[in-house]
Amino acid sequence: MAFTYTDKDGKRTVRTGKAYKATVNAAVVVGDLLAPANADTSSTFKLADDSTRVKAVAVALEASTAAGEEISVADWAELATQDTVGTNGTVTEVYFAASSDFLGAPLYLGESGKPSSAQGTSGQQIGILTHRKRILVNPGVYSQPTDYTNLITDPGDAGAIPVTASGSVALVTAGAETRTLADPTFIGQTISLYLKTDGGNCVVTSASDVTNTSGENVMTFADVGDSVILIAIEDGSDLEWRQLQNDGAALS
Repeated sequence: MAFTYTDKDGKRTVRTGKAYKATVNAAVVVGDLLAPANADTSSTFKLADDSTRVKAVAVALEASTAAGEEISVADWAELATQDTVGTNGTVTEVYFAASSDFLGAPLYLGESGKPSSAQGTSGQQIGILTHRKRILVNPGVYSQPTDYTNLITDPGDAGAIPVTASGSVALVTAGAETRTLADPTFIGQTISLYLKTDGGNCVVTSASDVTNTSGENVMTFADVGDSVILIAIEDGSDLEWRQLQNDGAALS
């Protein structure tokens, strides 16, 4: 069934998960979807954005007027519209959705931290419609971190593999080549690496060890079909990759 979500300013929180303080690097409003600003500072957030495949992990409970301000955020929140009152006292009800839209309709990550009813590039579901005037935003429950259908472009020889989203990278070589892989950007992020075309070995060097054994951060793909699947975990205060599956790739 078709569904069109219309974002509204002036959202209010109905209920939330446990709130905590965090610094934001941009102006935000209540209900904006947030992502870690970098891999090693989990208390600093930026606006999540489907167009750049920066997935949401939290929701703003307070507004900020500029970068560098500290606000309350939470892993999830139920948000409602606020009706407007005219100068003559007339109340105008404000809705996210039409009367014909069905409860439980999925919401996805849109641009600049806003929810959307359209499934975009990242395909991250961040919540559902619970009422014409209410939405439940919970990226950690509704999103699919193991989204291997998201195709990440192979950067080519000596290139850096993007780590802004989960997905799959089809490695193609025309000789002996290398790639680098930075640390992940959110907990539960996954990435599938596989050699699609073998013109020579592809050596991928990860910024973090991919096993719990010190020094195994280099993956060598020598034959078509060699593959590795990695998942993001917390190692103390750091986000690091760990191997979920390995079929044929040599580790060193």
